[in-house]
Amino acid sequence: MNEKIKTWLICAAGIYGVIMFAAIVVYFMMPFVVPQEELSSEAAQVAAADEENKQLTEEEQIKAALAAAKEEEEKKKKKEPSEEEKKTAREKAEEKREKIREENKKIWGNDKTFRELTAPMKETVRGNVTFYTHDYSNTPPSGVYIRPFVIKGHSDAILKNDVYYYVTLEDADFNWVNGDTVTINADGRTITWHFDPAKRRGKFGKGAESLFESYVETAPASRIADLKAIGDAKNVTVTYSGKEGRSRTTPMSRENIRHVRDMVKLYELFNNEAAGKEKQK
Repeated sequence: MNEKIKTWLICAAGIYGVIMFAAIVVYFMMPFVVPQEELSSEAAQVAAADEENKQLTEEEQIKAALAAAKEEEEKKKKKEPSEEEKKTAREKAEEKREKIREENKKIWGNDKTFRELTAPMKETVRGNVTFYTHDYSNTPPSGVYIRPFVIKGHSDAILKNDVYYYVTLEDADFNWVNGDTVTINADGRTITWHFDPAKRRGKFGKGAESLFESYVETAPASRIADLKAIGDAKNVTVTYSGKEGRSRTTPMSRENIRHVRDMVKLYELFNNEAAGKEKQK
């Protein structure tokens, strides 16, 4: 045998022997270094601790969920008054409204102009103010309408202007106008109102068989002057139009013209009374 190969074989056998000897030593020494029972016990303790932590977390989650549900229930109880409390609140509100009605009668009951103007109107008390409106329907014949109303407070009043466009599916011109301009012809005089489209209200009616668009504003002095001119006119037409070229023109009835005139007069009556009191001071 070649001497070189013989030397390599002897070295390999020596290394193998050393590895085997080390393995045998480790095997027999393991129970003395870390007993098997201890290893199993520690593993069990770690597993038990993990399970305990897991259960604790679930319990905490359940407790948190129950606490949140209870808190929500308490909030609902606080927000939702009992039937007795609701009844009491309604009675107090009605007493307040009746008191305001009595005050209105006491102040204005003997005023002939007030009685004549408000006789065909609806008087609705909300909070500390009284709304004077005509019995306008929210589902009138298709068209565009001007429907001002007055809100009377304790010492002053404001005039609200309401432009209302309504159309039904049966109408050949059924469509959104998306209007922002109202042009009024009052006995040959042209009056133009421009509105901010962002303030336009509108929606479909039930079953999408009708739709409406409207603008409600506190009338400034210029608008009040326009409403007064409309109320004094004999023939009035109203055109409601949008940027897309759509429009709707409606002649105002004599009744609607009279409603406009009477609302302006009622507003002026209240304001004159308020101005008189201010002068007396």
